[in-house]
Amino acid sequence: MLKENRRYILIAAFGLSLAIIIGAFAAHALKNLIPVKDLEIFETGNKYQVYGFLGMLLMTILSTQSTVSLKRPILLLLTGIILFSGSLYLLSIRTLLSVEGINRIGAITPFGGLCMILSWIWLGIIFSKRSKPL
Repeated sequence: MLKENRRYILIAAFGLSLAIIIGAFAAHALKNLIPVKDLEIFETGNKYQVYGFLGMLLMTILSTQSTVSLKRPILLLLTGIILFSGSLYLLSIRTLLSVEGINRIGAITPFGGLCMILSWIWLGIIFSKRSKPL
């Protein structure tokens, strides 16, 4: 297995573990500290963190089974996860951090989502151009 694939599997495993920890923290500690609408925003970030890292794991597995490098779509997906979920986490706990002016960070969220969408489109394009199967 390529060193870079091993690294991506480790990143995905860490990201999934962190998502579970963050989700448990929100369910037990945050539910009494932030408004329900902010908790919903937090949970959306958490849900997409899980989806994203499962996707990263899938892309990495596909990469190990193929001669085609998926490094760029994988890194684009990782960027999207960080921007999308990270901005939602910060947006939802802004009152706890006493940084109400951080509302503008919500403008980053769509860029993260776009990165995730484009990474999947890129993956589709890569495999649509292949003449032989995995």
